[in-house]
Amino acid sequence: MRRLLLPVPLLLLLAAGAEAKPNKGPFKKIAVIRLREDPGDAIDPSVKQSVLRRIEQIREWGADCVILDIESYGGYVSSSIETGDELYALGREIHTIAYVGRKAVSGAAMLALSCQEIVMHDVARIGDSQAVYMGADGEMKEAPEKSQTVVAGTFRTYAQGNGYPVPIVEAMVRKEMEVTRYRKRGDPPAWVYFRSDRPEELPSRREIEEEGLEDPEIVVREGELAYFTAQQAIEYGLCSRIEPSVEALVESISDAKTEVYSLDWSWSERTSRFLLDYKWLLFLVGLGALYFAFKMPGTGVPEALAIACFGLFFGASAIAGFAGPLEMVLFLVGVGLLVVEIFVLPGFGVAGFLGLACVFVAIGLAAIPDVTGKDEIPVPKSDLLVDMAKHFLAGALGSIALAFLLARYLPRVPLFRGLALAPAAPQTGSAVAMAPGPPHALVGATGVAETQLRPAGRARIDGKHLDVVAEGGFVQPGTAVRVVAVRGNVITVRPEK
Repeated sequence: MRRLLLPVPLLLLLAAGAEAKPNKGPFKKIAVIRLREDPGDAIDPSVKQSVLRRIEQIREWGADCVILDIESYGGYVSSSIETGDELYALGREIHTIAYVGRKAVSGAAMLALSCQEIVMHDVARIGDSQAVYMGADGEMKEAPEKSQTVVAGTFRTYAQGNGYPVPIVEAMVRKEMEVTRYRKRGDPPAWVYFRSDRPEELPSRREIEEEGLEDPEIVVREGELAYFTAQQAIEYGLCSRIEPSVEALVESISDAKTEVYSLDWSWSERTSRFLLDYKWLLFLVGLGALYFAFKMPGTGVPEALAIACFGLFFGASAIAGFAGPLEMVLFLVGVGLLVVEIFVLPGFGVAGFLGLACVFVAIGLAAIPDVTGKDEIPVPKSDLLVDMAKHFLAGALGSIALAFLLARYLPRVPLFRGLALAPAAPQTGSAVAMAPGPPHALVGATGVAETQLRPAGRARIDGKHLDVVAEGGFVQPGTAVRVVAVRGNVITVRPEK
């Protein structure tokens, strides 16, 4: 008898554990992850990196409940899946709640379903999660079937693990699905959901009679993606209750001793997303600085400005998770070559061109994030390429306009008049005539070009290393030159015959 009785308590304990409901509070430590402000609108690699960082902080803090405050139209498929998987895994350790303030569409609906419980505002909506992409013609198109299968499988996993109706959840992704529900007699009565676009998945007449199923009702029609209001989400078993705000939700699951820890975007994450929103401006200033670097090499000022602009863009991409080790190495190598060109071998030669090539390749790789994901989801990158091309083209056109305006109007500003190149007066005989003004000791002095003058570079004149500008085109290194004019800090030279 002892051998027969010993397993009974264990079986009862296992049965109780299988039927146990998630802890609904009060909780001792509640952590709130906020993703509903502007920086969190699009779920991209930067959102994934930010959420992973905050999950680690939550584990270290020892929270027993996490609230994901989300409001978004979705984002990249791979970023949504990888973020959702982390939240789903966290839900196996502690209680997770998604609060939907206004909308949880596409990838945002995926993140909400990855949590054990969904709470919504009374005006919120959830669903419409088919994988799509923007084609080259600017129209939204359905992603390939492999992508749809992966997304639908992810939704099924979250629904099964967190107790949501699987057909209802999968209908958010599958447009061809039709979902019908039956009322199951009981106290209280329950609803059972079936995929009715496949007759083989509907219950048979015998099953309907034995299970006590009645009052069939179509919930999602074929050809429409599931998209529910808060009241419908409650009726269909997706939403547990309605709360007017996150603060009200926190108050409902806490007591006087509960600690609340709100995790927001860090300053570096906010800064990186801000810079990426204005990358066209960084391109504009950076390309304009490169133009002046070619026109006036050797000073280092335009080169430094270009490095600063492209460095800010690259740094923001690295923080956001767009740039990896390869991009970082290429960018640092490019900057190093530019520094060598500026301070060691001035004149924009081989090192300068190689440095620019490395910088541009690194920026191009950093601008197009790897959105393939760990599940090898084939997401077309045409929308990313088009977006990047638009920003780069806007920067290029803006830099051309900026260079034209500066060349035309900057010489009229007294503070910058010395930076303008003044044409030398015609030479009469062996004497050198200058524009009206006091004579300068350098006029008429001779020397040798140390670097290639295109038209600017460096020359050794009267034993001094000076930045000069050649009159009338290119001058090869080692060519004898003579100073023909000096305007401010601009020294104009002419090759000696």
